[in-house]
Amino acid sequence: MYGLVNKAIEDLICKEFGEDKWDEILEDSGIDIDGFISMDNYDDDITYSLVGSISRILGISSDQVLETFGKFWTTYTATKGYEDILLMTGNNIEEFLFNIDELHSRITVTYPEMIPPKFTAYKITDNHFELEYRSKRSGLAPMVIGLLEGIGDRFNKSVSVSQISTIDDSGVDKFSFIIN
Repeated sequence: MYGLVNKAIEDLICKEFGEDKWDEILEDSGIDIDGFISMDNYDDDITYSLVGSISRILGISSDQVLETFGKFWTTYTATKGYEDILLMTGNNIEEFLFNIDELHSRITVTYPEMIPPKFTAYKITDNHFELEYRSKRSGLAPMVIGLLEGIGDRFNKSVSVSQISTIDDSGVDKFSFIIN
């Protein structure tokens, strides 16, 4: 994953728990990096190690770490120069859901080695959607729940997200997304 992801994890921890807690997490993870460079590509194992260390040190599940991070990511990226791309993705939740892959296409111009997930949205009713999530990376489905909650916040809507199935034979996680 690109350093931008790891920098966001660092920023979240420092903001919520302080730099001493971040140092403790780095030590626990065994990662010996002074700082992440946003545009550099890092091995996925580094990110997974950070999540595992955060889980151990904060006493929460890895799923909770990923969900919290997913929600944080939606605001973090807007503050790091990606607001215009986010604005082009949609003016409401529905447009945004149906254009997530387009957002990733735009970002791969800046991050050419990025391996983005794929999303397929289905409108069930005016306020109920289902979202299929495909990724070559395993275990990140809880992050999608947080992302969807963050997208709801972005558009000042209350949302309810539940995972309705885990990876099936085709490698797809499915989520139900209801806008209140």
